Amino acid sequence: MIVRVVDTETTGVSYPDDKIVEIASYDYSPGLNAFNSPREELVHPQRDIPAESRAVHHLSIEDLSQARTLDLVIPDVLLQGMAPYAFAAHRADFEMQWLKEFTGDAPWICTYKVALRLWPEAPKHSNQVLRYWLDLPIPAEYAKQPPHRALPDCVVTAYLLAHECLHYKVRREDIIDTQDVLDQFIKWSSEPALLPRIGFGQHIGKPWSEVPGDYLEWMIEKSDRSADEKWNALHELGRRDKLRLEAGVEHYLNSCIGVIAEFANVAQMEDWFLDQRANRAALDIVNGTLAYKQIVTMCSKRKQELNRAA
Repeated sequence: MIVRVVDTETTGVSYPDDKIVEIASYDYSPGLNAFNSPREELVHPQRDIPAESRAVHHLSIEDLSQARTLDLVIPDVLLQGMAPYAFAAHRADFEMQWLKEFTGDAPWICTYKVALRLWPEAPKHSNQVLRYWLDLPIPAEYAKQPPHRALPDCVVTAYLLAHECLHYKVRREDIIDTQDVLDQFIKWSSEPALLPRIGFGQHIGKPWSEVPGDYLEWMIEKSDRSADEKWNALHELGRRDKLRLEAGVEHYLNSCIGVIAEFANVAQMEDWFLDQRANRAALDIVNGTLAYKQIVTMCSKRKQELNRAA
C-alpha cells in the first residue's frame, strides 16, 4: 500500500486561469515506513508567469521553453507505477483544483488538516515550519534545496505524513492497522480545517474551547462568517454537548450502582430496568453501547446474589 505525495508550483493561485509550472510526486509506504520513486518535471503553462509567482519559485517562461504540457507530464509523474491507496499534499485542496481530473475517485490526505488535529499547539502549520518544529529527518540530498520548488516541498510533506502516521499510532494504542490510520486522515481531510483558535472578533486568538457558547451560536445563525468558520463553531458546540453527555452517563452509572445494590428481589429489579428505558435513551444508553453493557452486568451480578440468598 502506498500514498503518493504530490506538490506543484503554479503561475498563481486562481484556478483555472493559473496553470502548473512544476509537479513532483514521492511515494510513501506507511506499513514499511519507506519512501521511493521521487519524480519531478517542469511543465509548460502555455501562458506567462507573473513576477509575484516567479518571486516564490524563481521559474521563468524561458526555463520552461523545452518543457512538456501538463497532459503529457501527468502519466509519468502522477500516475506512473502502482495505483496509490490515496494521494496526499500539504493544503491538498489547492493541489486538487488542477489534479482531481486525473486522480478520479482516489481519496486525498491533507497533511495540513491532519497536523492541525495532531499538533494544534504548533507555532504555525506550514510544512516548512512543521519540518523544523518536529525536527523531521529530511534526507541530505533534499535538506538544503530551496523551498517552493516541487520536489523538495514534496519530500518534506512525505516525511511529515510519515511522522503523522507514527504519532497517531502511538497516541491511539488501539490502532494497529495502517489502513485505519489512513482512513482517519482521509476523513479529517474531507472536512474543513479544524482551526485551533478563533481568528476574528472580540475573542480573536482564543482557543475555541474558551469562546462563550452564545457567541458560537451567533456565529452559526446570524453572522456572515465563512462556512469553514461556522463549521468550527458548530464542531466546538458538538464537542461540548458530547462532554456533557459523557458526564451525564457517568453520573447515571454511578447512581445505578447504589440503586441496584438495594433491590430485595429480581422482579423489583426487572421493573426498575423497564421503567428506566426513557432515562437511558435520553443519555443514548442503548443496547450495544458500553454503558448499557455495564448496567446489564450490574443487574446480572445482583441477580446472582439474590438467587444465592433465596
